[in-house]
Amino acid sequence: MDFAMSSRRSEIDFQPLPRDVQRRIAEAFPINRSMVKTEKEGFIISSNYKNYAKDVYNFPLNSTDVWVVTFPKSGTTWTQEQVWLLANNLDFESAKVNLNNRFPFLEMAGLLPEEAVTMIQNDTNNTCETVRVKEIAKKWENPHKILPEQDNSSLFKPIATPKEIAAMPSPRFVKTHLPFYLLPPKLLRTCKVVYVARNPKDVCVSWYYHHKLIKFQETKASFEEFMNLFINDEVMFSPYWPQVKAAWSLRHHPNFLFLFYEDMKSDLIPQLKKISAFLGKQYNDEDYKILKHHLIIDSFKKNPAVNNSELQKFGFFQTDGSFIREGKTGGWRNHFTPEMNVRFDEWIEDNSKDTSLVFKYDLESQD
Repeated sequence: MDFAMSSRRSEIDFQPLPRDVQRRIAEAFPINRSMVKTEKEGFIISSNYKNYAKDVYNFPLNSTDVWVVTFPKSGTTWTQEQVWLLANNLDFESAKVNLNNRFPFLEMAGLLPEEAVTMIQNDTNNTCETVRVKEIAKKWENPHKILPEQDNSSLFKPIATPKEIAAMPSPRFVKTHLPFYLLPPKLLRTCKVVYVARNPKDVCVSWYYHHKLIKFQETKASFEEFMNLFINDEVMFSPYWPQVKAAWSLRHHPNFLFLFYEDMKSDLIPQLKKISAFLGKQYNDEDYKILKHHLIIDSFKKNPAVNNSELQKFGFFQTDGSFIREGKTGGWRNHFTPEMNVRFDEWIEDNSKDTSLVFKYDLESQD
């Protein structure tokens, strides 16, 4: 199964947003206000992504590649760490290398203003303490020995272009939030793809706080204003429903593993076993217990290889707040008023009529 009937790149067109939508976005996101949308589904992304769209669509695939695909704030980083460790024989020592290097974000360069990308790409003096992908690639067989006398969590490449990621040695691990029709058409035929879906109420709350944290995505909107933009498909990476429903329709494909974030939160080890089986790996009960301890939220928030604390040092993040926040299911209840919840539920109902996909919005207990 291919994601597109044709590989002709010209079929994907980016268009300016309607003036009223652009005005609302500019008011809510005054820094990164320049957005475009695709003709298909009205997918919204930073206008700079157009400079990388062709490289993403034509990304050279290897059968050993493993991809994690999600809508933003669906447990992506958590899942990346799970997948990488399970695929790499629970090599916790090598996992001290920053996750952005081990499991790069495919479209990251396209989310920033071009001048910011150029500044980092031209950082020949490593003023941001960056480590280039080509340097990582040279020594990838022993990544924990790249700088053996230093804290490996400081080895950090905040932005890699699609071409740089393509140049990494196999097996490659790739993260993306893009809808499937913007990805290489033969992705699912060639690679293993892990998809994680999270209930949209908690996604909306987490996406809001992400925008409050990231300087180039900073929002001046209140949560209610942000929620209105979210359900009207007027925030970056919107719309939410087409991607998760497309993923749900692929859940029986042998190269595709569909997971619910809520299932991972309620009982993690069975989900780890699913990922292991999908990747062709086997571990014993003690291995899974050790991995679960590594992944619990308190440990995860303190892990410099995954918590993106380096971005705070570089000034990408605000000084208050953290990239890994609560990681809970049901946190939306602390943010939705009864009236907001009614509107959100109506939106869910309207978008759930043509799918069997059902989410859990609360859990009795969670890991």
